[in-house]
Amino acid sequence: MKIKKSLMELMWRMQQSQAIIGVLMWSLTLTGIFYPYMRDKFNLDPSNVLLPMLALFVLIFLGVITIGLVFDKLRFWKEQNIVMAERNPYANYKLYPKEVYWARLWLAVARQQPDPPPEVRREIEFFETWIRKLMAEDPCYRQEVLDVEGYVSGRGPAPAPGNASK
Repeated sequence: MKIKKSLMELMWRMQQSQAIIGVLMWSLTLTGIFYPYMRDKFNLDPSNVLLPMLALFVLIFLGVITIGLVFDKLRFWKEQNIVMAERNPYANYKLYPKEVYWARLWLAVARQQPDPPPEVRREIEFFETWIRKLMAEDPCYRQEVLDVEGYVSGRGPAPAPGNASK
């Protein structure tokens, strides 16, 4: 399970850095493509290549970033949590650690009802069982839930099992 999680984390990191590398590579490629046209159009000195290419690179880079910002502001993207849930093979049963935190808050409020209806009692029992199973089956997951609780309460992340002295 730890190897699978490490590989998934590595893949996520590669995807995140790929976006930055992609913008840089496309900017460099378009600079190389458009520079000869710009040189001919504006009769640039062939011995002075660095400054015009650098200016063109910055112009293209800022253009790509501007298009991305406009795309983001107009909301042409799916929310990140929806994308995460679609790509997560455990999304059908495994809660995210912050969802466990919110479920526990709901459970605390639901238990305070003086005489809860039977359907609320069934939901309380269902969520308690679900959270208990999730916490028991994966120690890394339990650690993540403890980290969320520590962060919310201001204590910081909980020490990992076997590293209690840190």
